[in-house]
Amino acid sequence: MQSIKRAYAFSMHGLGAGLYGSGMLRRAGPEPGSDIARWLHSLFAIYDIEAMIRLDMPWWTLRSAKLIDRFLAGRSRARVFEYGSGASTVFLAKRAQEVVSVEHDTPWHAVVSRKVEDHPNVALNLVEAPVTAGTSGYRSQHSAWQGHDFSDYVHAIDRQEGLFDLIVVDGRCRTHCLNAALRRIKADGIILFDNAGRQRYQAAIESCRLARLSTAGLTACLPYSDQTLLLSPTPGTLAELEDR
Repeated sequence: MQSIKRAYAFSMHGLGAGLYGSGMLRRAGPEPGSDIARWLHSLFAIYDIEAMIRLDMPWWTLRSAKLIDRFLAGRSRARVFEYGSGASTVFLAKRAQEVVSVEHDTPWHAVVSRKVEDHPNVALNLVEAPVTAGTSGYRSQHSAWQGHDFSDYVHAIDRQEGLFDLIVVDGRCRTHCLNAALRRIKADGIILFDNAGRQRYQAAIESCRLARLSTAGLTACLPYSDQTLLLSPTPGTLAELEDR
């Protein structure tokens, strides 16, 4: 399955690069407010951060992006912490007063850093995960990062002062990041946990005992449904968000 996904992503990325490079997709830009059109365009923008920024889309479900947009619109001084940077960092920077993002991958950090140069409200921090021979529990199950210790990455949030309105868990070592986020989220804040349908995350999600709102459905860049989960210490925060 992973090889099929990689082959799909590679082919769509190449096709999208050609279409964007020729100007065809830019000329046929999605209609404002059309979720289906924006989703279709995003299929050709997989792993293309510039295209995703132009579409103003994070790589979450479309519904979760709409709800977070609504949530941040009601908080003029919102503070956001993000595990895992990308087009979502720019999306959040346009909507929050402050965005602190941590990234473990050095080349990708350099790419995203160039994209947030015009957003002084963003602090994009490189927190590398060294290779260790020890028995650290802060491990990633991603094949490319096995043997790396993500303890500094997970606890990067503890080096920040105060609480956050929104914490995005969308990088490595997500179950540990979720546990760290629980200590730093405001009572009426939201934790966004992406790709929440994966089996390895279920125990941590169940044990956190927060109110939850699943936004399974159309997902940027993907031809199939995925799940982004919104969690909050206060059930009314999510209920109010849906009622607006």
